[in-house]
Amino acid sequence: MKYFLIAGDYSGDIHGSSLMHVLKKKDTKSEFIGLGGNEMCKEGMTSVISKSDFSVMGITDVVLRLSYLIRVLNHVKKALRQTSPDILILIDYSGFNLRLLKFAHDLGIPICYYIAPKLWAWNEGRIKMLRKYVNRLLVILPFEAAYFNELNVSTRYVGSPVLENIDRSNHNSLNSAIDLDIVLMPGSRISEVKTMLEILFEIVRFKPHLKFVVAGVKTIPKECYDKISLLENCEIIYSKTYELISKAQLAIVASGTATLEVALLNTPQVVIYRTNLLNYWLAKLFIKVKYISLVNLLLDRRVVDELIQDELSVTNLNMKIQEVMTNSETKKRISEGYSEIRYILGEQIASENAANEIVGMLKFKQL
Repeated sequence: MKYFLIAGDYSGDIHGSSLMHVLKKKDTKSEFIGLGGNEMCKEGMTSVISKSDFSVMGITDVVLRLSYLIRVLNHVKKALRQTSPDILILIDYSGFNLRLLKFAHDLGIPICYYIAPKLWAWNEGRIKMLRKYVNRLLVILPFEAAYFNELNVSTRYVGSPVLENIDRSNHNSLNSAIDLDIVLMPGSRISEVKTMLEILFEIVRFKPHLKFVVAGVKTIPKECYDKISLLENCEIIYSKTYELISKAQLAIVASGTATLEVALLNTPQVVIYRTNLLNYWLAKLFIKVKYISLVNLLLDRRVVDELIQDELSVTNLNMKIQEVMTNSETKKRISEGYSEIRYILGEQIASENAANEIVGMLKFKQL
């Protein structure tokens, strides 16, 4: 079978590669084409463009790179028409992927959307697109299945790929000689990393008695980390994220999938987020949820503290660091919340279940 996959950011690349790994076992004649990153290419995907890192963050970034994204979108449409895949697998990245739904549907290509767009948080109006064009929606948060099914979108909860990745990782293998108090996780997109590191630089300089390590992402240019790495109490370590989280007393995390990773590794965290004013005020208009971290969203209460936009200052962040690292009640609240999350997510293996759903779709197509 010929699988066309599209993942537009670092986490999508990881989850896409895991899915491909399982699909290859179930379909020995599988062929993979599409868009993704290094991990998906390692699993054998042929990229339809020479540079697959086309992820952006925020509305203003989209505007700045709009002409490039339009070119990529048109290139993907051309590739879909020319290659005639047996199925299109869209992985998260709704800003790009939703624009392909009608086109692929009109070509008669079955569509599986793996890792649902967070329409429940900001844009319910687009749910009718999922209902009309997507054959199967595979979600990774338990409450999403009930939400989308109630709106007549064919949906399955397959489990958490984050939990799957953590459980199979060797996250206690970090060199014991590495000194670490706080791990900094400023994000996986260039724009958010630059913004987050501005405030994190100040907090590292403000606390010279603590040892900080930035969990570096290889797809981020090295120069983004250069300034903070000049501080004596901070270093950058790449490709050891889970190990760093496990060893740290505290994680300071940019909102996103990383908040769930930290929770599943049972490390206390403070969630931070800041963007430019235009992005922030536009988000305020559309986003309907009370929290930005997956930890608090899953439990529908404040378990970890969130410092957003103007609340994110050196003074406030320092107060939260002190509280989490020294207050036993705060640590207890966080730990108990983390235990609930593991129970809620269950023990399903996301890539295995997702692959089974996809193979089942293809068998149905052949009937």
